[in-house]
Amino acid sequence: RELVLERNPLGDENLAELLEHDALAQIESLRLSYTEAGPRTVTAIASRERSKLRCLELEGSKFDVDAMMQMRRAEFPALRRLSLGNSSIDAASFLLAAPW
Repeated sequence: RELVLERNPLGDENLAELLEHDALAQIESLRLSYTEAGPRTVTAIASRERSKLRCLELEGSKFDVDAMMQMRRAEFPALRRLSLGNSSIDAASFLLAAPW
Protein backbone atom coordinates (compact mmCIF):
# COMPACT_ATOMS: atom_id res chain seq x y z
CA ARG A 1 0.00 0.00 0.00
CA GLU A 2 2.87 2.38 0.70
CA LEU A 3 6.38 2.66 -0.70
CA VAL A 4 8.74 4.85 1.31
CA LEU A 5 12.16 5.41 -0.21
CA GLU A 6 12.84 8.93 1.05
CA ARG A 7 16.47 10.05 1.14
CA ASN A 8 17.76 6.93 -0.62
CA PRO A 9 19.86 8.04 -3.61
CA LEU A 10 18.52 5.35 -5.91
CA GLY A 11 18.62 7.51 -9.01
CA ASP A 12 16.21 8.22 -11.80
CA GLU A 13 16.77 5.09 -13.88
CA ASN A 14 16.47 2.64 -10.95
CA LEU A 15 13.34 4.31 -9.60
CA ALA A 16 11.71 4.30 -13.03
CA GLU A 17 12.37 0.58 -13.45
CA LEU A 18 10.94 -0.13 -10.00
CA LEU A 19 7.80 1.93 -10.63
CA GLU A 20 7.12 0.13 -13.90
CA HIS A 21 6.58 -3.12 -11.99
CA ASP A 22 2.98 -4.40 -12.05
CA ALA A 23 2.96 -4.95 -8.28
CA LEU A 24 3.09 -1.18 -7.74
CA ALA A 25 0.20 -0.27 -10.03
CA GLN A 26 -2.27 -0.18 -7.13
CA ILE A 27 0.00 1.60 -4.64
CA GLU A 28 -1.69 4.18 -2.40
CA SER A 29 1.32 6.18 -1.27
CA LEU A 30 4.63 6.91 -3.01
CA ARG A 31 7.12 8.76 -0.86
CA LEU A 32 10.07 9.42 -3.15
CA SER A 33 11.47 12.69 -1.81
CA TYR A 34 15.22 13.20 -2.22
CA THR A 35 15.80 9.94 -4.08
CA GLU A 36 17.36 11.61 -7.14
CA ALA A 37 14.09 11.09 -9.01
CA GLY A 38 14.01 12.75 -12.39
CA PRO A 39 12.13 12.73 -15.68
CA ARG A 40 12.13 8.94 -16.09
CA THR A 41 10.69 8.44 -12.60
CA VAL A 42 7.98 11.01 -13.19
CA THR A 43 7.16 9.44 -16.55
CA ALA A 44 6.94 5.99 -14.93
CA ILE A 45 4.48 7.32 -12.36
CA ALA A 46 2.34 9.09 -14.92
CA SER A 47 2.31 6.39 -17.57
CA ARG A 48 0.56 3.75 -15.46
CA GLU A 49 -2.91 3.66 -14.04
CA ARG A 50 -2.65 4.87 -10.45
CA SER A 51 -6.31 4.90 -9.49
CA LYS A 52 -5.59 4.30 -5.79
CA LEU A 53 -2.69 6.75 -5.42
CA ARG A 54 -3.59 9.07 -2.54
CA CYS A 55 -0.18 10.49 -1.62
CA LEU A 56 2.69 11.43 -3.93
CA GLU A 57 5.80 13.01 -2.46
CA LEU A 58 8.48 14.14 -4.90
CA GLU A 59 10.36 16.77 -2.94
CA GLY A 60 13.78 17.54 -4.34
CA SER A 61 13.00 15.90 -7.69
CA LYS A 62 14.13 17.25 -11.02
CA PHE A 63 11.42 17.68 -13.64
CA ASP A 64 11.66 18.44 -17.33
CA VAL A 65 8.88 19.81 -19.51
CA ASP A 66 7.92 16.44 -21.01
CA ALA A 67 7.66 14.79 -17.59
CA MET A 68 5.54 17.66 -16.27
CA MET A 69 3.22 17.39 -19.26
CA GLN A 70 2.78 13.66 -18.66
CA MET A 71 2.04 14.24 -14.98
CA ARG A 72 -0.49 16.90 -15.83
CA ARG A 73 -2.30 14.60 -18.29
CA ALA A 74 -2.24 11.60 -15.95
CA GLU A 75 -5.29 10.66 -13.95
CA PHE A 76 -5.00 10.37 -10.19
CA PRO A 77 -8.64 10.34 -9.02
CA ALA A 78 -7.79 9.46 -5.41
CA LEU A 79 -4.86 11.89 -4.99
CA ARG A 80 -5.18 13.96 -1.82
CA ARG A 81 -1.56 14.93 -1.15
CA LEU A 82 1.04 16.14 -3.64
CA SER A 83 4.32 17.31 -2.15
CA LEU A 84 6.73 19.14 -4.46
CA GLY A 85 8.89 21.01 -1.96
CA ASN A 86 12.33 22.10 -3.09
CA SER A 87 11.39 21.89 -6.74
CA SER A 88 11.23 24.89 -9.01
CA ILE A 89 8.20 27.09 -8.48
CA ASP A 90 7.45 26.80 -12.20
CA ALA A 91 7.18 23.01 -11.91
CA ALA A 92 4.98 23.23 -8.83
CA SER A 93 2.68 25.84 -10.39
CA PHE A 94 2.40 23.87 -13.59
CA LEU A 95 1.48 20.62 -11.83
CA LEU A 96 -0.91 22.30 -9.41
CA ALA A 97 -2.96 23.44 -12.38
CA ALA A 98 -3.67 19.79 -13.24
CA PRO A 99 -7.32 18.66 -13.08
CA TRP A 100 -6.75 16.24 -10.23
